[in-house]
Amino acid sequence: MIHEKQLALGFDLTQQPIPIVPAAHYTYGSMIVDQHGRTDLDGLYGY
Repeated sequence: MIHEKQLALGFDLTQQPIPIVPAAHYTYGSMIVDQHGRTDLDGLYGY
């Protein structure tokens, strides 16, 4: 269902990366991010 919805919106995740943005449920937990979405974990950039 997610793939179908993305295709309807003009995104084909089998051909290109899809844009994502943080939402309220992504802020749960104990990972600290700065105002630019950067974390203190190497290789993890939560934007």
